[in-house]
Amino acid sequence: RPPLAALVDFPTIYRRFAAKTELLVHTVAAVFEPPERGGLKWRSLEQMVTDWAEFLSRPNIGRVLRRLYSSAEEYPELLEVYWHRHGRHHWAAGQSTLKQARDQGHLAEDAEIDVIQEILFGTVLYQLVAGHQAPDARQIDTSLNAVLRQVGYQTGARRAP
Repeated sequence: RPPLAALVDFPTIYRRFAAKTELLVHTVAAVFEPPERGGLKWRSLEQMVTDWAEFLSRPNIGRVLRRLYSSAEEYPELLEVYWHRHGRHHWAAGQSTLKQARDQGHLAEDAEIDVIQEILFGTVLYQLVAGHQAPDARQIDTSLNAVLRQVGYQTGARRAP
């Protein structure tokens, strides 16, 4: 498929990429361009969830992530490229946003940010991989907000100190 999409032949592709793995790594890197300078920053957990839902519901993103995670055993370097190009930036921004929500009293003072983030990540993977069709933004948003409610997230009013 890549030669068709690029309108080039296989010899041209393999002159540029010595092996299939190199081609796949390049493809993953191209889909997940690094974030703009200054990184990701969300004003609130609600904005983060909305952005995640919109981003993850894009057809190419969901398809690439499903293929990426299903090929992790055969091509572990693909996950490494994804992590360095995209994942670590989102992870750090998610950590910052969750800590901000905790500091603002929307999460319990003793909320385990790492655990909450792992639960959110697991929810995303489930939405992308387990369904028979790609989820839409509303489905992802609903699932992530349900998880946040379960871990004690409160919108609006702050928790009493």
